[in-house]
Amino acid sequence: MNARPRSQDKLVDTALELFAENGYPAVTEEDLLKASKVSRGILMYHFGNKSRLLEEIVRKHQTCIQETLPPLEKKEQLTVHVVSPVDLIDCWTHSLQRYPTWWKCYFRLIQYPESRAIIEADPIYTEVVFQSRTYLQAYFTTQGVLNVPVEIALFQSFRTGISVEYLNRPKTFPLGEVVSVWKAKYLDYK
Repeated sequence: MNARPRSQDKLVDTALELFAENGYPAVTEEDLLKASKVSRGILMYHFGNKSRLLEEIVRKHQTCIQETLPPLEKKEQLTVHVVSPVDLIDCWTHSLQRYPTWWKCYFRLIQYPESRAIIEADPIYTEVVFQSRTYLQAYFTTQGVLNVPVEIALFQSFRTGISVEYLNRPKTFPLGEVVSVWKAKYLDYK
């Protein structure tokens, strides 16, 4: 009974590594089986195919990310307790440092239409994106920002750029200093 879950976990972990290093389209089912040293039967029994395996990886990691976000309040309460961009930056930085392989995989996966569609179809991913945008929209609205969609796009662009730079050179990229400067933009926003 313990052999199946270990084999299943081994396949998930191996797929995450291979997708992060090579991209989703470049990794075949045979590559996954050979690298994980599990049988085709394990892949078929637990996942059915490579795309369902990716769905499991996305679901697993989006659940972890969702757990770092403050719970989304009712729309009418957002003006009372607004989650600031600084709070979201802290959640994101924690997630980036805790799950670097996932984030490396994610930024590689979103480059390809097939794997991007799998990610965007995940309901937990959709909820995480919705939560983040809702928090940002509420914050920027309460701050009197004139063009909220542009400010949200800038926030997301900073997050993506910093993530990619950090993941490409984690030992030399000054993540703490860059995040501090980024957070200061919102601390001085008023």
